[in-house]
Amino acid sequence: RSRGKKIDIHVKVDTGMGRLGIWHKEALEFINGLLEFSHLSIKGIYTHFPSADTDRAFTQKQIKQLTELVRKLDKKGCVVPYIHAANSMGLVGYQGKILNLARAGLMIYGLCPSDSIKRKVKLTPAMTIKARVIFLKRITKGQSVSYGRTFIAKKNMLVATLPVGYND
Repeated sequence: RSRGKKIDIHVKVDTGMGRLGIWHKEALEFINGLLEFSHLSIKGIYTHFPSADTDRAFTQKQIKQLTELVRKLDKKGCVVPYIHAANSMGLVGYQGKILNLARAGLMIYGLCPSDSIKRKVKLTPAMTIKARVIFLKRITKGQSVSYGRTFIAKKNMLVATLPVGYND
C-alpha cells in the first residue's frame, strides 16, 4: 500500500481438507474484510479435495459450498476471475460449472490418482526415482515398520531402507 501498488491474491477456502484456508462458513465475512483494503485485488478463490478419489458425495458437497460462496460474492459485485478446486482426481472425475482453473497434482508427474481414471486419461510417467539400499534389517512376524506402523510383517522377513524421505 505504501508503494501505491495493488497485490493480486487468491483466497484459500477450507471446505473439508482441514489444513490451510478460511473455513467456508466464515469465508464471506473474511473476504468482505479483504475488500476494504484497496491495495488488494482478489484474483482467485480456491479449495482442495482431500478425498476426490474415495468419497464422491463429500467432494460434490465441497463443490457446492464453493459455488455458493462465489454466487454470493457475484451478487455483491465482487466477481473473482479464477475459481479452482481440482487436484488430479478432481480435474478428471468432476465437472464444476464455476471452476475455470486447474491444479493437476499427481498428473503432472504422469501418475494416475485412481484406477478409475486410467480409462479417461492416458498418462506417461515423467520421472524415475532411483536409490541405493542403505540398511538391511531382519524383522520378525508382527513387527511394524514406518510412521503410523503402516506395515506389519506377516512373517519373518528382511527389510531394506532407501534414502528417499524428506530428510534425504
